[in-house]
Amino acid sequence: MSDIIAWIIAGGVILALVNSNVADGLLSALDLSDNLKRAVDWARGVRGVPAGVASACFFILAYVFGALAYRYDLVPTWRFIQPIAADVLATGAEWLTLFALFLTLLPTLIELATVGLVQRDIKALQWMVYFFIFFDIVTDFGEAVALVEVWQRGGLFAPLPGALQGAAVVMAKIGWTFAASFAFEFLAILCAVTALLLAANVRAPGGGGGGGR
Repeated sequence: MSDIIAWIIAGGVILALVNSNVADGLLSALDLSDNLKRAVDWARGVRGVPAGVASACFFILAYVFGALAYRYDLVPTWRFIQPIAADVLATGAEWLTLFALFLTLLPTLIELATVGLVQRDIKALQWMVYFFIFFDIVTDFGEAVALVEVWQRGGLFAPLPGALQGAAVVMAKIGWTFAASFAFEFLAILCAVTALLLAANVRAPGGGGGGGR
């Protein structure tokens, strides 16, 4: 009976998310192609030394966010996809050598690369995206909880009044889970592309009078 109740609750949450403005906002935030267009438009206006400094900053950001995405999203996903990878690789097909790697990246790729199509109301893809969103949240939540508990034992929340400490701990767990599931990979890609665009503009003359030869 408890399993049936759990499935009913999960189904209700999924339906509510699909039909809510929260879902639309999340999809817009995850639309990598749309946000990359904005980054390209901004990077075009930065030239010379400012472009070089900004490029270095964005490369560092991409490195940090990439490391966080690897540790708190890809590693947990890798652990949970092992049964699927083992079944598929057991077929012995040589072209499946990289299957486990690509399967680990699948939730991230679906969440980031297909959002534009999902917003065009392709139902099958829409349901797949929401499945992997929930999959990511579930797999990453344990890592977030473990990290926040380390912070808690270290006294991070101690300065807060007693009534607020518990709320802060819960918010930190939820916030880190969502960052691990969505934000880190998204920001790593966005910052890396922005850094490359800015690096290409370093030798270009500045728009405000700083010329080049």
